Amino acid sequence: YGFVATYFVVMNRINSPLFLSAADLLTLAADGMEIADHTMNHEDVARLHGTALAYQIDGAARAIEQITGRAPTSFAYPSGEWSLEAVGALESGDLGIAVTTREGVLETWANRFLVPRLRVAPSLTPEQLLRLLMGYAIG
Repeated sequence: YGFVATYFVVMNRINSPLFLSAADLLTLAADGMEIADHTMNHEDVARLHGTALAYQIDGAARAIEQITGRAPTSFAYPSGEWSLEAVGALESGDLGIAVTTREGVLETWANRFLVPRLRVAPSLTPEQLLRLLMGYAIG
């Protein structure tokens, strides 16, 4: 159907058993999927500072680009946790958006590094998804 997806990957898990391989990332990227930043080790960036924070965010972005040839534009906070320092690190980098685990659908330029999201589980039916989205309808 031409659908695309964003895959938030933890880079130090790539090529580990039960996780995606570098070849998988290349295939996904070639099929139009975004390979996005979810840190190097899935560490809580809200608790990190300075070089440790930069390693988790920037290190993962560089590793993604090295494998796929494309720098990620999206970031997902591990466990949805963030800090002002983490938001600042994202704003000063090349990433354009970051998602939290707060439920919602409002995405604006001002909140682009604290975007809420809807969790769509494999068990969610199309009818349930429509009902969920209607709860956020305007007007």
